[in-house]
Amino acid sequence: MLFSSVVLAIASVIGAAPSGDVMKLSASMPTGELAVGQEYEVQISLELADGWSIGAGVPKPILQVEAPASVHLSGRYLTEYKELARNEFLQEPYERVIDPGNNSVRFTLESAPTAGETISLNVVAYVSETDEEDAFFLRRRVELPVRAGVSSSSTEQANVSDWGIDNTLNIGDRAEGIVLPRADGSTLALDDYLGEQNILVTTYRAFW
Repeated sequence: MLFSSVVLAIASVIGAAPSGDVMKLSASMPTGELAVGQEYEVQISLELADGWSIGAGVPKPILQVEAPASVHLSGRYLTEYKELARNEFLQEPYERVIDPGNNSVRFTLESAPTAGETISLNVVAYVSETDEEDAFFLRRRVELPVRAGVSSSSTEQANVSDWGIDNTLNIGDRAEGIVLPRADGSTLALDDYLGEQNILVTTYRAFW
């Protein structure tokens, strides 16, 4: 018999979120006319303000990419989350870990894009001020039209990620209140503890 447990500690964040200019996401399409069947590269820049860095002991920023029908992203598609650190696309829509600075995503134009088609980029990250332990969750979003030479940037917090499969919570989304059963048959509402103390959620799996 093998028992395994996964413990997830949900720590409260102290203080207000930092201002919008702490983390900036920008992206640009290649110059020149885009041709069907050709491969291109989207240039992506993730910048942190002076005195800020990725929080110590937390994962790297995650880039989430949602591509329209006319675009096929280049890269090997991974099948397990533990492979995410290999910096290749995990699933459709796609995600990968990145570092602050210059990054890129390659794609092939499968068909002529229709008006309004965009490549959507979300970056989620935890950042900390120098010599501070508190880490703040930030999310930035950019909509990049599928046409040559355009660029876009965002510095403000993206309150809604609008990424991934419909009706599925994404990183940073606010979940509805959860009511859990106790061993004695009573129930416990997590909403009753919000703002009062940290919450520890433990799940168990058993195999025979």
